[in-house]
Amino acid sequence: MGASTQAKTEQQDSEILEELYLQYYKIRKKLLMLIQIDSPSFRVQAREKSLQLIDQDVIRTFADLKLFQKGQRHHESLQQILKAFAMYRPDIGYVQGMSYIAGIVLLYLQDRYKSFVTFSNLMLKYPIMTFYTFNDEFVSKALQLFKQLFQINLPDLCDHFEMEEIKPRQYVYKWIMTLFSTTLPLKVASHVWDLYFLDGIFILYQTSIAILRFLRPKLLQEEMEGILHILQHIQEHITEDDNEKLVDSIYNMVYPQWVYEEIPKLETEYQKQ
Repeated sequence: MGASTQAKTEQQDSEILEELYLQYYKIRKKLLMLIQIDSPSFRVQAREKSLQLIDQDVIRTFADLKLFQKGQRHHESLQQILKAFAMYRPDIGYVQGMSYIAGIVLLYLQDRYKSFVTFSNLMLKYPIMTFYTFNDEFVSKALQLFKQLFQINLPDLCDHFEMEEIKPRQYVYKWIMTLFSTTLPLKVASHVWDLYFLDGIFILYQTSIAILRFLRPKLLQEEMEGILHILQHIQEHITEDDNEKLVDSIYNMVYPQWVYEEIPKLETEYQKQ
């Protein structure tokens, strides 16, 4: 066997071993996670932590509406929905932000069981679940696609954000994670939800771009601190009266073909895990 042939064989062997190791590592990681989740001590700790957070967060949910305060009509129902989900999926438990999504579902369905089922389906759907399980691989891919759309649709604002070192993770993360329920006025967020149920994941990207387009004149005038303040207090700048204008902007969006095709591909890739 010649030296070049031997070297090539060794290289192939090395690549095969590396691939086998990666497969082993992924399987081992999943097994360890399942073993940990299945242990009684893990279930008890996760449950106790989740229940404590739920009790704290329910009374803060849409505090201005005062519908989820102690003694109010929906307080106990929202508690039970969130606690049922934490029991149903102890590997996820309760994560802050869930109460707002469950709150909107409950306000519209007015039924605990139907609200629990709908909330669970929403939470376990891509891409929302990746944000609540802190799946950085898929979150990063989703945010990268958003960045591409940001650059294409609002290049001047995107460049301004770059110059001020404002990253999508600093604002879009929360927007998508809560389905805009803590970002937009409730009436406007509800309209966005209708569009999301109709058109799916694309609406999350389109709404994010629409918000930035709406606020573009103000954001271009600000530096980092001012930009972050606006992005963290959207409801001071977008009101219920802006509902129609924002919705029109949601559908005024440019999608390159490759991005349009890549978004559902990510969902398929995630489901294969």
